[in-house]
Amino acid sequence: LQCKQMEKQFSHSLYLARDEMAAEYDELFRQIDYVFGCVHCRFRRIRMMLKKSIKALDNSNKLKLSVDFEI
Repeated sequence: LQCKQMEKQFSHSLYLARDEMAAEYDELFRQIDYVFGCVHCRFRRIRMMLKKSIKALDNSNKLKLSVDFEI
């Protein structure tokens, strides 16, 4: 009888530990998802700024070429 109680208590402890571990993994995955979301937004913003810079540089070069031909 005592052995059955100890087995039941041990089994219950394993379930609690498993639930706690699952909660920790859920929190870890939530944090990873948040970090990757931030990284994605930053890369998107950097890409947009690069496109604007390239477009501005291209327009500047076109303007410079047109001024050179007028002289």
